[in-house]
Formats: sequence, C-alpha cells, structure tokens
Amino acid sequence: MWCKTFCKARALWSVIPGTMSGPIRIVAALLGLLVLLIYFGPMIALVRHQEKILFPYPTVSTERLRTLAAAAGAQEVAATTADGLQLYGWHLKAAGRRVLLYFHGNGESVAFSRGVQRAALAQGWDFVSVSPRGYPGSEGSPSPEGLALDARAAWDLVTGPLGYAPDQVVVHGRSLGGGMAGTLLDTIEPAGLVMESTFRSFVSLGRRLFPLYPIRLLLRYRAPTEDVAPRVGYPVLILHGDQDEVIPVSHGQRLAERFPDSRYVEIAGFGHNDNLLLNDPTALAAWRTYLDERLTR
Repeated sequence: MWCKTFCKARALWSVIPGTMSGPIRIVAALLGLLVLLIYFGPMIALVRHQEKILFPYPTVSTERLRTLAAAAGAQEVAATTADGLQLYGWHLKAAGRRVLLYFHGNGESVAFSRGVQRAALAQGWDFVSVSPRGYPGSEGSPSPEGLALDARAAWDLVTGPLGYAPDQVVVHGRSLGGGMAGTLLDTIEPAGLVMESTFRSFVSLGRRLFPLYPIRLLLRYRAPTEDVAPRVGYPVLILHGDQDEVIPVSHGQRLAERFPDSRYVEIAGFGHNDNLLLNDPTALAAWRTYLDERLTR
C-alpha cells in the first residue's frame, strides 16, 4: 500500500510543476520536501534506532539492585547467554517445590516485580526473574536477536544450576516479557504459561502503531507468539485489561484463540500499566487457581 501511494504521488508531482509559476513551484517544492520528511523521517529513525525505540530500559545502579535484593530477601543470580553475556537476576525461595520464571515488561527491572514476587511466595512458589541484556544489572545492549538468547539463558539457569525440573516451572511473561516467553515455546515443556498484557506478535502491534509503514520489512523483532501457540500442549492462562492503550485487548483475545488449551480472563477498566494481579481480585484469583492446579500435576 505504501509503495502504491508513493508512486501515485510521484506521478502526480511530475505533472503539477508545469502548471505552476516560479514562486508557487518553490512553495510546492518545500511542501513536498516537508511531506517526505514527515513520512520518511520516522521510518528512518525506526530502522536506525530500533533498539532504543523498542526497548527503553530504566536506569538502576548495581549498588541499588543489591540493596533492593537484600531488602527483598533475594539471592542474586547470573545467567550466561549463548553469546557469552552475563544477565542479572533474583531468586527467592518459598517451599522449593515449584518456581515461577517471570519475564518482566519493558521499562522495568527485576526490582519492579516485588508485588508479583510476594504473591508467588504466598502461594508456595519460588520466584526467579532475569533482566534481559542492557536492562539493569545485565551486560550488553538490547537487541531483537538477543532477547531470544536471554529467554533461553533464564530457562537454562532455572532448569540447570537452580535445579528445577521443567515440569516444576511456570513461565509468566508480562508485556515484552510475553514476547520473550513466546520465543521458548517450541523448545520447552514447562508446567504452564501465563501471558499477561502481551501481544500476539510484534509485527501486528507495530502495524497498529505505524499503520503507514511497511512494518514487516522494517522490524527486526518479530516475536510471533500466535504462530507458535497452536503447538503448545499445556494449559495457558491469559490475562488482559480491556482498556489497554498500548497492547489492545484484541491481542489477548487472539492469543486465547490460538492456544489449544487456554483460559482467558479479561479485566474490565484496566489499562496496560495497571498491575492486574495486584489491583484486581478477579485476575489474582484466576492466577492463584491456575498455580494451584499446576502444583497438583
């Protein structure tokens, strides 16, 4: 569509100048240049600075993370990626029987998930969260390719050095973290999966945000969870607010359709930055029930 529009505009532009006087031609040329800048400027920025636009990680010092870990009673852990980076994480223990592997959202760190940590521990679940590359405490810089390696490194840490069997792990991905979890689904068999306020694919989300651009060609981060979903053989819990202004509720609805065994909970009146588990009793109850069912497997 964008190509046809551009080609038609160029053809029209080749006809118009012959009908204009000199000053009008200059004004028209300036307007045409402005239109090109308005259209192609953001597209060029998206291509050249994609990681900075897509992954606005917060700034939290290592010293601050250590202080917060001590206050939370968390053991600091490190996951090593396939390309040799060290990722920073927290490990909190309850009963030692099962673990919630939590992939946090964009603009967050492991310290941002204290409410979820407390809720998991209260349910008798240990808790592990590892920050992706470039996020507070972790080496490297965020990249589309790297996020899949980071998710794998977190899984390998939990099922390797930390000693949990795959069927003792529930993966929980919120927002961007849901996309990270999605990169694992073809290669792991956990006890379960929670997808909270996350997208069906990053391409479909990008098309909504940038409807005039060839997003499929521009985006290096795809996260096509909806394509992998039909092959998942374990129960999945999907939580989404119906007022989500960042990732529309239609994404949660679509994921519920794609996973063969899904339980979909739509939370009325909640947006993207509202913490569903901590602020809505319905979401918390559904999550607790789901975890309890995973304990009895």
